[in-house]
Amino acid sequence: MPYDATPVAGTLSLDQGAIAAMLPHRPPLLLVDAAPRVVPGREIEAYRQLREGDPLFEGHFPGYPLLPGVFSIEAIAQAACLLALVSLETDARHRLPCLMKVSDAVFHRPAGPGDRLDIHVEFVRAWGEAWKLTGRIDVRGESVAQATLIATVLTSGQLDALRITSQAA
Repeated sequence: MPYDATPVAGTLSLDQGAIAAMLPHRPPLLLVDAAPRVVPGREIEAYRQLREGDPLFEGHFPGYPLLPGVFSIEAIAQAACLLALVSLETDARHRLPCLMKVSDAVFHRPAGPGDRLDIHVEFVRAWGEAWKLTGRIDVRGESVAQATLIATVLTSGQLDALRITSQAA
């Protein structure tokens, strides 16, 4: 395996080191602490522990810290990209996961300091290396957010081509 993952009877578990090796995100925007259960090509269960003083809450809202909804979607997207990267046959270290579309996003209740975001993402279908996935976040068994995503992974060559195109514009 190109990353440090622990196989468990057809499943994997990813610790913080494995996640950091696979995703380009870094704190405070790395929104997945661990993924104790990953079934390649099918689903991932991950989590993020929200803490008092977490930079994600700065300014949202003073005196009443709430996780912005966009960060809930980002946490689902990061878990989805981990699932896609683990499921690929190629080396994930040279791939960059990219979110292409978010649809059907619904926010059911707020989350804040002290809450553990339990993130569950399921594979729906693929078109080449584009994946459709559904995800949700629960806190203590109550739904916080859900969304449908389309994501892909880009190679370093594709990224270089995008950089050249954006610099020329």
